[in-house]
Amino acid sequence: MEVENEDIKFDADEWMMESVFRYNRLHMYDLHLPVTASDWINEKNVCLATSDEKNHEIWQVALPDDLLEEEQESCLSKDRDFKLVAGGFCDKKIAAVKCFASQQYVAVAHVDTSSVDILKLCSDSSVNVMPKVKTIQNVNCNSEASALSKMSDTIMAFGSCLNNICIADIATQTVLHHTQSKSLSVDERLGGLETLSSNTLVACGQCSGCLWMLDFRLKEPLKASTPPCTDHCSTSTMDLKWTMTRPLMAVTPSNDEDCSGSIWRFSSDGTILENCVSELKNPCFKTCPSTIQKKGKENKAPRSVQVSHDQSPLISISGFGNIIQIYDSGQWKKAEDPDKVEPIFVHDGHQVCCKQPEVNQVTYHGWHPTKHGLMLSADSEGSLHVFEASVL
Repeated sequence: MEVENEDIKFDADEWMMESVFRYNRLHMYDLHLPVTASDWINEKNVCLATSDEKNHEIWQVALPDDLLEEEQESCLSKDRDFKLVAGGFCDKKIAAVKCFASQQYVAVAHVDTSSVDILKLCSDSSVNVMPKVKTIQNVNCNSEASALSKMSDTIMAFGSCLNNICIADIATQTVLHHTQSKSLSVDERLGGLETLSSNTLVACGQCSGCLWMLDFRLKEPLKASTPPCTDHCSTSTMDLKWTMTRPLMAVTPSNDEDCSGSIWRFSSDGTILENCVSELKNPCFKTCPSTIQKKGKENKAPRSVQVSHDQSPLISISGFGNIIQIYDSGQWKKAEDPDKVEPIFVHDGHQVCCKQPEVNQVTYHGWHPTKHGLMLSADSEGSLHVFEASVL
């Protein structure tokens, strides 16, 4: 990897040597374009959206075979084991993707419209193009990108604000339900949209941090479940942006509402709130790690929190500096002062192995759907990392 000066080159070389002991697995790949969104197709394939503001592409990429093996001869491999399966071009920058592997479709949300494009995934080795199938129009379309949530193998929820959330059938590319209503005056921008069951969703207001329950079996599907998060933050809510996530779950049309697990909210000032799915009214846990606050609030990178799929989940955070911090949520809850709990691991590869560390940003990170401790991350220089820390 080329770097701009000898000091950075020395740091990168030293980091590479130390990584043999810090990582069980570490694969790095240069995409040359920044990753703007990503989603797992299955345990071996991932869908990546890239953009340099002029060229907008979407790729179907196969991960190195040895990433899912229990043991491997060498933990360090670089720039040679990823495989481009298929790709396509888009007219606009992609803000979010959601894969429907059983239908061989991927839903794509663009930055300046709340409607969603449906593209075809590649299932034939002789075909390496991801063609556009159709655009699903939002019933109350605006110029904001939609959040995406997978409700089943064929059903998707999408919307950019509370009054234009739609439920669509991926197979037929038709809208089945929506929240547009003359009696609904709420139009707050969405900070997240997550599935609870085949009929219910939870949405997070981007500015207020409020959680909203949606049940499309009801005449008026939208119901506020939590008050705004003013009491939980030292900063005015007008200055904050909230995002939300929950562990990956399998939803089938026969599932009742999944009342297990938690919803995790994360604000741009570093505040983290956990709500049990069975009791969304009040947070069951709150922290604002001091280690986050030390990593540069002036950084303009998108804040992101992701949750591993374990009983005592690992919480990963990016957006404060060009690093990814991983916390053990169990340590938070046992500590007298959870704000002072240190991360159990910090992935700083995007900080060290880049050309311009002062401006490089982590643009995406997410846990592997089945492999414990395995994470995919990407940055604004187009570097893709797949890693498993030895401490995990």
